[in-house]
Amino acid sequence: MAVGATPKIRLSLSEWGQMFIAFGALAWPMIKALFGNAPWRMFGSVEARRDYWRNVALVMIRTGGHWFSIRHLQFMMPNDRSACRLWGWMNWTSVISEQVDMTHGAGEDSAAKTERNPSIHWVGQSPQPVSTTGNNSQRSNVKVVLYIHGGGFVLPLSNGCITMMRTLLRETNDPSYGSPVYLALAEYTIAPYAEYPTQIRQCISILHRLSSRYGVDPSNLVLVGDSCGGSLCLSLLSQLLHPSPKLPQLPYTKGSSEPFAGVLLMSPWTSLATSAPSYTSNAGSDTLPPNVIRRFRDTYLPKSPDLSPTSTSGAYKRVDPMQVASLSGRYYDAVPDPPIKGLTDGAGATRHMDSFDAGNNKNDEWWKEIGSVAKRIMITTGEYECFRDDIVTFSNDLKHANDTSHGKASEIELLRDESFHAVLVSDFAFGIPPCTLAAKLSGWFLSVLRNPVV
Repeated sequence: MAVGATPKIRLSLSEWGQMFIAFGALAWPMIKALFGNAPWRMFGSVEARRDYWRNVALVMIRTGGHWFSIRHLQFMMPNDRSACRLWGWMNWTSVISEQVDMTHGAGEDSAAKTERNPSIHWVGQSPQPVSTTGNNSQRSNVKVVLYIHGGGFVLPLSNGCITMMRTLLRETNDPSYGSPVYLALAEYTIAPYAEYPTQIRQCISILHRLSSRYGVDPSNLVLVGDSCGGSLCLSLLSQLLHPSPKLPQLPYTKGSSEPFAGVLLMSPWTSLATSAPSYTSNAGSDTLPPNVIRRFRDTYLPKSPDLSPTSTSGAYKRVDPMQVASLSGRYYDAVPDPPIKGLTDGAGATRHMDSFDAGNNKNDEWWKEIGSVAKRIMITTGEYECFRDDIVTFSNDLKHANDTSHGKASEIELLRDESFHAVLVSDFAFGIPPCTLAAKLSGWFLSVLRNPVV
């Protein structure tokens, strides 16, 4: 029997008590959100219903993030494999799950070789495996979208994510095209059961499986990630551009392989620092307030001596991020960022941490060959999310690097929507009517997969 990438969560007696208190604290804000703010809007126009249910989602997610601990949230949410089975049962759609053997690099430490295996979950159907001769696999023309879910590196895949991806790909799977576009969901181990950079290694292993078992070429592959899933997509591109000996090599190589057909980054976590102005201006309007983001980040970061709970480095002191937020929230409201070199510029988010030790600190230099690894890149951000300024800065750096490169150029676009963080995920999770952003991304998939620009 296959073992999931994340172990089963079991709560202690005190955690059960804290969870019931959290449910009690959530009740009144939810009653106010449902019935205290023009509730007749839930029966109004599409725009009125969307505004009403987005406000309900905002209150539920923000209040829940304050009162529930990370372990509470992990306990209440099914793991990736169970979420896929439940979604398949509810939507009369088969989901095929397969476990993937880990791929290891020469420079990895011994602990990396004991990590849990990731999985791929194929929604609807999976491609036919190709024949293998020796170390070489036949190549196929199948088109695959690999979705890497968000959740701050600490939360599993949600049903809303699967519904979102199926909806966005609906036009690309019109029967008139003949061959389908396959949707693959990546399952990686969430923190604290694995820390940076395990999740990157697991995603690299998944790419190896797509290449070796199914013969998928990057020119027929689209990478998609929301929030921290966007970080993992960018980490894959970083490893392709500047291979780190501490990580496995990708099955594709810069220059000798075709670029990825496309990369979609929805509200990507492009910097683990929390000093951008939007963290202050949007602290009260985003589903992910700064104290929750900092708790997620500290759960994911490796517990090196400089970042341990008992030591201090400068003004930074790490507390247990697994506590109930209402207990540790005051600290995380004002905690400074950890003293990690290059944190503001993407260390641990878009670039491997050791890249800044080599003196290659400028993002426009780091990404100048982006066109050689990705043909088209779409980035989205909400005007009312804390990540906004970091995403805009990263997008500008990427465009500048792309414009000044002397090789292939990538088509890069930034979409700014009047919404909060990763709005489409919550829209589809709560059954909120799709917005214009969904239509734009659906059209982007269609142009990338069915009408590619040569």
